[in-house]
Amino acid sequence: MSILGVSILDGFSLVLAVIGTFFMFVSAVGILRLPDVYARMHAAGKAATLGVSCILLSAGLHFGESSLLRMLVLIVLFFVTAPIATTTMARAAHSTDETRRSVLLHCDELEEAVEDLEPGPKPGPKPESLANAN
Repeated sequence: MSILGVSILDGFSLVLAVIGTFFMFVSAVGILRLPDVYARMHAAGKAATLGVSCILLSAGLHFGESSLLRMLVLIVLFFVTAPIATTTMARAAHSTDETRRSVLLHCDELEEAVEDLEPGPKPGPKPESLANAN
């Protein structure tokens, strides 16, 4: 079945490609315009994941059934690996202190987790027996 000489499947593929391109464009603008590393990673991670998924799905629909299966496998792999890559980049940015501290709230949960893993004496409250002795 076709409308204006374009099959419905090709039309759907075109719509998915346009949506994917829009998400990729929003991701690129976010990477260029957002103020700090964490906001840029958010833009790259969320919008790019949706954009790449829509474009891969569009290509799979356009090229046929065997390509569609391959594209679905790639989409699943992308959804599995994208959060891992984003978390790794966030930890690297945190450990190298590549952030603009002036725009961030001071709630450093990762630093507390790293301190818990480091060996050595940990500062903490005095035991009650020593506190009452003074």
